[in-house]
Amino acid sequence: MSGAGLATVGTAAILAVGCGDDDDDEPGPAGTVSPTSQATSQATSQATTGAVPRRGGVANLSVASFPAIIDPHQNVTAAGADFADNVYSKLFQTKGLPLGPDYPSLEIVPDVAEGYEVTDDGLTYTMKLRRNVKWQPPVSRPLIASDVLYNWNKINGKVEGFGVALQAAQFHMVDSLTAPDDYTLVWKLKAPNALFLPALADNYTFMLQPPEIDPTKEVVGSGAWIMAEMKPGVGWTLKRNPEWHFGPDRPYLDELRYSVIQDTATALNQFKGGNLSRTPGGTAIKEISSIRSAVKDAQIIQVPESTANYFIGFSGSDGNPLWKDPRIRQALTRALDRDSLWNAVVAPRDVEAAGLPPQEIWYQNVIPHALGKYWIDPTGDKASAQVRDNVKYDPKAAMQLIEAAGHGKIETQLTYTKTLSPAAAPIYELAVAMLNQAGWNIKLDPVDAQVYSSQVFGKAEWTGLCENLNSFGMAEQWLVALYIDGPFQNWARVDDDVLNKGIAKMLATLDGEDRLKQIHELQNHGFEQLYYVPVQYPSGPSYSIWQAGFHDVDKYMTPRSGQGFWNSHWWYEG
Repeated sequence: MSGAGLATVGTAAILAVGCGDDDDDEPGPAGTVSPTSQATSQATSQATTGAVPRRGGVANLSVASFPAIIDPHQNVTAAGADFADNVYSKLFQTKGLPLGPDYPSLEIVPDVAEGYEVTDDGLTYTMKLRRNVKWQPPVSRPLIASDVLYNWNKINGKVEGFGVALQAAQFHMVDSLTAPDDYTLVWKLKAPNALFLPALADNYTFMLQPPEIDPTKEVVGSGAWIMAEMKPGVGWTLKRNPEWHFGPDRPYLDELRYSVIQDTATALNQFKGGNLSRTPGGTAIKEISSIRSAVKDAQIIQVPESTANYFIGFSGSDGNPLWKDPRIRQALTRALDRDSLWNAVVAPRDVEAAGLPPQEIWYQNVIPHALGKYWIDPTGDKASAQVRDNVKYDPKAAMQLIEAAGHGKIETQLTYTKTLSPAAAPIYELAVAMLNQAGWNIKLDPVDAQVYSSQVFGKAEWTGLCENLNSFGMAEQWLVALYIDGPFQNWARVDDDVLNKGIAKMLATLDGEDRLKQIHELQNHGFEQLYYVPVQYPSGPSYSIWQAGFHDVDKYMTPRSGQGFWNSHWWYEG
């Protein structure tokens, strides 16, 4: 079996704390776009014109923060991943597409590797490296197989001066890596695993670094962009790599200049004044009208929906028998008015005032809507009858379920944080208000991000209910993270034989269509059991607004991988 990539495969087995998509500078993946979303993109975007790209120009961009860690093997944040993905290459990338009915493709395509061959038993992958890949200055030599081995050893803590990478657990399925010659890699797996190739493509894992450079102090790779200047806390400048292995035409722009602007209002004013090429992150819909008035010929681009998902989780560590009673879990989900939560997220009046088409309401499942065909509409035909009941708003039925379980009002607390994802806090507060009108008496327990990350992600220990949030690029990743034991996984301490066996079978299935069927079955079972109750992700439709003259900024959208590829497609006609 051979190919340049394997379609419809999952990302790595575990993403650590903070790997959410709350930093909207990263173009996260979206599911199959609804007709209204597609119409919005077609009606508001003039960025892809069919004109011939030209070289030259500079993009001035803003970011909310400078990465705390610049070595990508130790990074766990979206800001750090985007920072690194411009400069470093990987063996594979995730294929980019414009928004539309085929987005996201989730297809793994070559980067430094030319492709691969895999044995029929799925245990041995042989990869050939491109011969035109070159390390950037000051290293300035070909990238060869021994460099990949160096990175493999570094990730696994076998290079002096470096500990085990935070993402090393993503490669738990690998038995060995060898290099028979300068341009050949041979991977041996312990068992077939559909998450192997996506782990090599994810921008949190296998960024390739030259052994001559200390990556805690310098940023040197083989990607589309070269780090020209870096000032912690202030910003950085990237210049095009003229020797990039996907050149020589791309990247089209000469430079990308990033400035740290923490305050969104300040960044918006800088855009309105013509000092920034793009609005910061995902632009709030309520800001669009004022931007249109201030910026002539501003280009409004609908950007991919985030793959983040937010849940209310039941403690698996406080010993409370209530959380094991399915009637109590059903009472919680039936007390949530998801339409009201949607309206709080999307703000239909702001959409109308901005002159944008209305957005179709959808509900989250245990796999987010953003993942297209992998998501099951919990109100649709593919959802089981129990799942459809679980999303029906019926506070009277919720109270009857609590009474049937032999309880009056349920006294508990919900642990959440206002700082890790500030946009999520109001959604959880609204959800708790709904629950307290339907047989619950929940006190909000806000904690800072550090306590939350340690207590929830690190130890999976809390009392009562908890905000559970994260972001993963593919459906397989979500199922592993929610239900299977491992570092930073299984926060509710689920032990379900159907899920344990079913997920193991799914990971061993390399045929994409067969795996899709299994994902749907597991998703239905997970939402039937309600170990976690999905609430609305607090972003709604998201837009990026560009100054006139920039082209193809919406041409190459990718899920969690390929920032440098995306930036290499832009061009400027000023």
